[in-house]
Amino acid sequence: MQRSSICFLICFALFSLLAEACHNSSTPQQGAANPPAVDKAPFQDIDGILFKQKMKEPNTVIIDVRTPEETREGIIEGAVEMDITQDNFMEKIGELDNGKTYLVYCQSGGRSSRACSMMAEAGFKSLYNLKGGYSNWQE
Repeated sequence: MQRSSICFLICFALFSLLAEACHNSSTPQQGAANPPAVDKAPFQDIDGILFKQKMKEPNTVIIDVRTPEETREGIIEGAVEMDITQDNFMEKIGELDNGKTYLVYCQSGGRSSRACSMMAEAGFKSLYNLKGGYSNWQE
């Protein structure tokens, strides 16, 4: 074989190895060492029955994210009022202990779901949203 052919084959082989190595390092591996990531929802939607059960657990805080006008109509006993429509809502969230469990509700479940998402982004791990909100609450 000629010297130029040998150089070409060596360069081709090295390039092929390099390309394969780059491909393998950017492709996630399946198997026991690297299991596929599992998307976990940042919070759970729960019904009133489970909400009531969780209220009795230690280190649990209930948060009502409705407006003061709405809370005048009634509030779940023991709930902390934190109006999500206020500019300082995230500041108030930042004052909470993210190691506790939080049960969050609003009038129908939409704003409390948004509040749970915001809290999850802030590092809170144990979050529960009352499905249907205060409208479905039965004391």
